[in-house]
Amino acid sequence: IAKAVAALARCAGELGMVGGQVLDMNAETRLCTEQEVYDIQSRKTGALISAACQLGVIAAGGAQTQLLQAERYAEAIGLAFQIEDDTFVRLYGIDRCRKLIAEQTATALQAAEALNAPFLGELAKTLQNRDY
Repeated sequence: IAKAVAALARCAGELGMVGGQVLDMNAETRLCTEQEVYDIQSRKTGALISAACQLGVIAAGGAQTQLLQAERYAEAIGLAFQIEDDTFVRLYGIDRCRKLIAEQTATALQAAEALNAPFLGELAKTLQNRDY
């Protein structure tokens, strides 16, 4: 249980979602650098997805290698989601964003395969190909 609580605290706290939200609010009145955008986005949606993935591995008694793959998967789909929905278009334009989304989805698919979790792979593809 302690390992799960530590993972959740890390992903939700100042180095995770809460910290990302603070950075996001501080950046509302200016154009951010590329690194600032990555830092904000990885700490917001990516942190929450990472917590869910890590908690699943921990609850199942998974190995450290599985935990690392879960983190890799979460980081990739979280970033792909944020590129699709947030501020990256201002930095890169639509075409570059589509390429970045495809790259992150490929990373997520590799991690899902390493986890032997086809559902996670399908989820990553769905996020990449969603319609509005």
